[in-house]
Amino acid sequence: MRRSLLAAVSLSALIATPAWADEEINDERTEPVETADADGAGNADNIVIGSNGRVTLIGVPGPAVHVNSNNDLTTQNGSIIRINDRDGDGDPVSVDGAVGIQVDPGVEGDISHGGRIVLDDSNDPADLGTDDLVDADNDGEVDDPDGEADGAFAQDQNKTGLLIGAVDGDYNPLAGQDAVTGDVAITSTGAIVVQGQNSFGVRA
Repeated sequence: MRRSLLAAVSLSALIATPAWADEEINDERTEPVETADADGAGNADNIVIGSNGRVTLIGVPGPAVHVNSNNDLTTQNGSIIRINDRDGDGDPVSVDGAVGIQVDPGVEGDISHGGRIVLDDSNDPADLGTDDLVDADNDGEVDDPDGEADGAFAQDQNKTGLLIGAVDGDYNPLAGQDAVTGDVAITSTGAIVVQGQNSFGVRA
């Protein structure tokens, strides 16, 4: 009888044990997400951003997606990670140092990027008259203005689409940081679009 009871209890415990699954994002998130708190309740897990998944930050530098635990990150074809440099009223704001995906030093995990990372810049280049060398009306004098934008092409700086490791306050890679262990792959559908001065698509 005792053996039968133990067997029954063991079977019940096995059935009640939850199956671990990746944290999937198939909606739009407007706050940063991180593997160390994948479910929002303090539990670390792998994150999969599905084809309909969006992580959109407005006016904050992120990182939008942070791999800060020993877990994997997958962004599927159709997913979008975006940081917009306008506030809620549509006015331009600085997002210097913006990061789409950051993988912390020392973590173990694989990264597969098949979606899009977009770090926008709302700057509208102007004609500052610094290169007005066109004589469109053939009057023997260069036109002023010549209608060609020659001002700064972006207002934000030091942005990175995919950052492997960490940077200091001057946006230089930290010296002596631990290596990331795992595979980092950008698939055939993966894309990274970064607009900014002194900025990077991928940086390690």
